[in-house]
Amino acid sequence: MKKICTLIICCFFVLNSTYGHGPGGHKKQPSLNDDELIAKAIKDVAIIVDKKETIDNETLDSSWKQLKEEDIQISLKKKGAVIVSFENKAKNKSLFVLLLDSGRYLSANFTGKFKGL
Repeated sequence: MKKICTLIICCFFVLNSTYGHGPGGHKKQPSLNDDELIAKAIKDVAIIVDKKETIDNETLDSSWKQLKEEDIQISLKKKGAVIVSFENKAKNKSLFVLLLDSGRYLSANFTGKFKGL
């Protein structure tokens, strides 16, 4: 009886992992509009600042979280990716955040150049 129960449970897990995503498999996440992409990039920059992560060997200070709306814009949309630029006039520097058009954060740098775009 234990062997039959074990076999049924194993079959359940195998079938669930095989068919768990339905007939279409993984579906592409819907694209966000420009305002949503900018809002997502702002959140990502705030996380980078709060976690004291480095971008191009530089730790971002809180001034990056206090930029005006007009200093943040989408600078490129290409191949399902979006680059959002943050112009920090006080530092005379721009930060570029690379997102998928679904809003997933990929990378950030100060050059605005990302491999493959």
